[in-house]
Amino acid sequence: MGRTPVREALRRLALEGLIVVYPRRGTFASSVNITSLSDISDVRAQLEPHAAARAARLADAGDRAELRGLLAELEDEPSSQTALIELDARVHRFVHRCSRNPYLARDLDRYLNMSIRIWYVTFDRLPPMRDPVGEHRALLQAIADGDPEAARRVALEHVLSFARQMRAAL
Repeated sequence: MGRTPVREALRRLALEGLIVVYPRRGTFASSVNITSLSDISDVRAQLEPHAAARAARLADAGDRAELRGLLAELEDEPSSQTALIELDARVHRFVHRCSRNPYLARDLDRYLNMSIRIWYVTFDRLPPMRDPVGEHRALLQAIADGDPEAARRVALEHVLSFARQMRAAL
């Protein structure tokens, strides 16, 4: 592999705030702190409910079939914290795609990645997450029912609940 793909990958990670480049010193993972969590949660609390409401209005038959598959997966509680994180990410990315706004989905995916990073950093200090699977079920059911207001409400509570739990661990 040449230098160009590596340089471009590092540039993208820097743009996403996941690394910090110090000229002539090196490249380092960016720090995770309570300020990062607050700022990320502030944006997600505005955008996630909007995406969920759009998804409830705009999901088509193919999306609803995928949604049923996700609901079936939620029936089996994730076996580990890592499995829960992966399932959480899939549910969020599904909602982002169903919003039918590529700009919104791109930005939300970026903030989701930052949130997942915080989750991994706090992994060993967290008690088991309080009912994230139930929150996901309620969110997906609101989308399946075509209920934008319920989807908005559940998505907001899910983001705020995540922020509270991460804040307690940081």
